[in-house]
Amino acid sequence: MLRDGPGKSGARLIGHLGGTRVSKVCQWSRDGLPPGRSTLRVVRDAGPIARSCFARILQGRNLMPFIDTSSLAVIERLPGWHGRYFHSPSMTFAHYDFTRAASIHEHFHTQEEVYEVIEGELEVTIDGVAQIARAGVVAIVPGNVRHSVKALTDGRAIIVDYPRRPGFGDG
Repeated sequence: MLRDGPGKSGARLIGHLGGTRVSKVCQWSRDGLPPGRSTLRVVRDAGPIARSCFARILQGRNLMPFIDTSSLAVIERLPGWHGRYFHSPSMTFAHYDFTRAASIHEHFHTQEEVYEVIEGELEVTIDGVAQIARAGVVAIVPGNVRHSVKALTDGRAIIVDYPRRPGFGDG
């Protein structure tokens, strides 16, 4: 659990990571940024946990801890796939509403891709093997593996790519 605490200039991130207490690791900074935007920077070395969990991921990057996906533009990348897209520093997220019989052609890319179906059913074919993804059944596509998708019903799904897919969903 992480929480904000008082600090000299902003708030310091304190809490527990992997059972180890982390204190005075990162400092909030809003200098020169628009309202509501923040960056974190490492202010003291707290060992390998701080380096791996904070420094590599968050150092010098804008934070966006909450995104209202309903406020994002809807883009129909393929017929029947209406998506709202955003990126974290290391991942790409697509929130889709899909219609029955909509499909995603067979393709591959370097990113690992996870299909989390919220409503409805998708037939996901991974390296020639088809299975049904539905609420509670997640499809995980390894990077560089051919895959395709067919919507068996209307529904909603969240698709996550790691690492980030620059330019994906940008219109």
